[in-house]
Amino acid sequence: NNILVVDPNGKRTRLISGIVENIGYNAVIFGSAGKALEVFVLQPEKFKMVIVHHSIGDMMPEDFVFEVNQADHTMPVIIDVGYNNQTAANEMGTVFGALKTVHLKTVILRELPKTIRSLMKESASS
Repeated sequence: NNILVVDPNGKRTRLISGIVENIGYNAVIFGSAGKALEVFVLQPEKFKMVIVHHSIGDMMPEDFVFEVNQADHTMPVIIDVGYNNQTAANEMGTVFGALKTVHLKTVILRELPKTIRSLMKESASS
């Protein structure tokens, strides 16, 4: 039960990792989208969800998410659009509006367990 977390911010990934592990999943952390994608496309079945920050640096988040979606179109993906970043939310919403497995969220740590459980339940029932 792995959740792939892609974010160049080490402090944020440690916080997310702790939350993911507290609810019974293993967090597989990457600071680089390219390296995360290499691992993911080889074995998408090893992952239950992907959490990716909108500013991943080495790749456009749109490209990363489309590659994830091609490897497994049922994979729930949370794109963390950041706090008070309506521009990123609007841009990502335009790009991913038609993909039902892609969810644009501000990752609020206290709400993350509920979000993960809800999306996992939704994914299992579809």
